[in-house]
Amino acid sequence: MSSIIVRDGKEKSVKGICGISEQFLQVCHDYNGIGDFRNLSFEEIRFFYNGLIPELKETTKPSGK
Repeated sequence: MSSIIVRDGKEKSVKGICGISEQFLQVCHDYNGIGDFRNLSFEEIRFFYNGLIPELKETTKPSGK
């Protein structure tokens, strides 16, 4: 299983449980009113995470120091 995550302002494909785990933690953080997070399916986690991708790209961009 492969998941898309955002790091350093770019989308990155990550294999295994690490990608979905990172997506899950981000969804729990940003959608704290979602209810019982223990009942989220992989498809629901991906759905909510995909909605965050544009914002994550912007907020995780490296600063041009």
